[in-house]
Amino acid sequence: MTKRLCLFAGFNKTGRVADYVMYYLRKMAQLSDVYYWADGALHPEDEKKLLAVCKQVWGIPHGRYDFGSWQLLLARLENNCLAQYDELILCNDSCFGPLWDIRPLLDSAAQDASCDFWGLSAQPYNYRHFLSSYFLVFKKPVFLSKVFQEHFRSVRRQNSSQVVVLQYEIPLTFKLRDAGFRPKVLISPAAEEDVYFNWKRYVRKGLPFIKVKVFTQPHAKTTPVWRFQRFLHKTAPEYPAELINRHIADCASSPLRFDFCKYTAYVWNKIKCLRRRTLRLHLTKPYLISIFGFTLVDTGPKTEIINTLFRGERK
Repeated sequence: MTKRLCLFAGFNKTGRVADYVMYYLRKMAQLSDVYYWADGALHPEDEKKLLAVCKQVWGIPHGRYDFGSWQLLLARLENNCLAQYDELILCNDSCFGPLWDIRPLLDSAAQDASCDFWGLSAQPYNYRHFLSSYFLVFKKPVFLSKVFQEHFRSVRRQNSSQVVVLQYEIPLTFKLRDAGFRPKVLISPAAEEDVYFNWKRYVRKGLPFIKVKVFTQPHAKTTPVWRFQRFLHKTAPEYPAELINRHIADCASSPLRFDFCKYTAYVWNKIKCLRRRTLRLHLTKPYLISIFGFTLVDTGPKTEIINTLFRGERK
């Protein structure tokens, strides 16, 4: 069996650990040895609950976001300890899940000789894609490598999460790939889609997590919260949907405003996808009519039915 180490990065302004995070940790503890570090002080009651699930727990502020928590955990676990494991999992509390048992997914990826490290989804950057850091898995040659360890030793305190993404999340994939390690993304419905606006499509494709910000940030107003329970009941009946309800209610103390600009961008993105994938209507001389990518009728001087249903010609 593959022996796995999970380093879990947590954060909560109140110092409490949400119920959905405890559920996540319990599921990961069934698959790996879990070490938890919160960027902030932990409530004594929550610390006891965490110690019942995790090998070790720390709640010390550092201001370096998730990469800082992973950096400190890696420093606590020396190389001789890391070498006991076959895989290293880096994850955080930014997701609801796992929606179902992820052991088959982990085991399948562990047996895949075509990759050395992988992520569940990827994001574009300068015409290239990097693995999203909310769930990353590295095989032993990668996490024991010099390039991996130097990258995490370089983590410093930053002023915003955007800077952390630019300084540490994006370069990680490229550094490891340049060092000869082979990355892989497991779930990628389409290059133009992200895990926020298109979370349902990702879940249908097999993504076992839903980003928390889908429901708790302004762009969540593009997602009808009242419908997610029915969706989860069909696609992930074993996941307790009340954990999401509870967290949404906890976040309601700071009302979310409807963000018209983000909603407009969301709608426009959907229109572009619709035009690109399903509907094309072109009226050009001599008035070629093309619907769903197929030319149907030429109403020019020589009217004829053009049979391109199988060729899929686009004018």
